[in-house]
Amino acid sequence: MKALLCLHGLLSSEKDFDLIRSRLKTEYDYIYTPTMPGHGKRTDRFSFRSAFQYAVEEYDRLFQTYKTIDIIGYSLGGVLGCYICQIRKVNRLILLTPAFHYINIGNYRPKIIKKSKIKTKKAFSFHRIYYFLIFAEIVRQSKEWVREIPCPVCILWGKDDFLVSEKSGFDILRISTNPIKYYVVLKEHNHYNIVKSEEVIRLILQFLYK
Repeated sequence: MKALLCLHGLLSSEKDFDLIRSRLKTEYDYIYTPTMPGHGKRTDRFSFRSAFQYAVEEYDRLFQTYKTIDIIGYSLGGVLGCYICQIRKVNRLILLTPAFHYINIGNYRPKIIKKSKIKTKKAFSFHRIYYFLIFAEIVRQSKEWVREIPCPVCILWGKDDFLVSEKSGFDILRISTNPIKYYVVLKEHNHYNIVKSEEVIRLILQFLYK
């Protein structure tokens, strides 16, 4: 039996995967989209330790029933997915804009000039700053821990992504030792619409049958 573990991004929730879950439901016996600590309706604390613990525990929970597990990791979830590959057996790894390198300055500058609809107070709240500091520490430590990706891997990155640099994907590709490995740069995709794209679904399906 085969399952898919979906790991969402920072300051987000399992809703990141609404489209992916609906389009891939016939490919798996079970698609699991757990919520990260301190996100969504979870009231427990988001921390460096709880993030890594969450990723491994959710994998282990699935493995009790399903012996073949694929992972889709989006942004921070992609970082955690790569970490799982260091200590557990992952069948296939799909990374949507894995956040190992940020911010993408080349794309970000125009976004600063453009007037945002998000209120400044909300965008720079203490809550968001705290979460970003935890996120930065997770990424920093993961760069030391993630040494090899032995399973087939598919990396998708949007050319208009202003949060994550394309270097993130190249770094993962460099340490991927399986002959089945892909890095696709998608035009007219950014950090947010990449999880809502039919083209992404098509590429994932192609990868699953390689």
